[in-house]
Amino acid sequence: MPAKLPAAFSLIALILLLAAFPALGQERTVGVLVHAEDAYDGYVLLAPLFNDKVYLMDNDGRIIHTWHIEETARIREAHLLDNGHVIVIANSRDEADESLIPPGSLPAGSIREYTWDNEFVWEADLVDAEIHQHHAIDIMPNGNILAIL
Repeated sequence: MPAKLPAAFSLIALILLLAAFPALGQERTVGVLVHAEDAYDGYVLLAPLFNDKVYLMDNDGRIIHTWHIEETARIREAHLLDNGHVIVIANSRDEADESLIPPGSLPAGSIREYTWDNEFVWEADLVDAEIHQHHAIDIMPNGNILAIL
């Protein structure tokens, strides 16, 4: 007759098994859930709304690069340039003055460029008592930026 294992040993074995295989029998609910073979072969630029980071991801959901934009920047949109720089729409540095933000507007007003290494390049702060950069921008073929004010 085989020796009976103590109940504590069985419980420890079960805990170790569950720790080794946490997704056993569970469907994934986060990350890349579907990677179709006919998907465009490229990258995704992800700028979570009102965050201070921009991510470049591959089709498997792996983060290839992260831009850590200044902590005070609440990003609305991001664009990747051919040279690896990123242009973001963020809140204006002057938005601490609530009187400059039109009623019902969301944080925006600043268009900034950063290098691949997170170095600040330039900024256009488009907010004052009379104008406020609204939301989307478009980068024209000649490099100019079209913004809604």
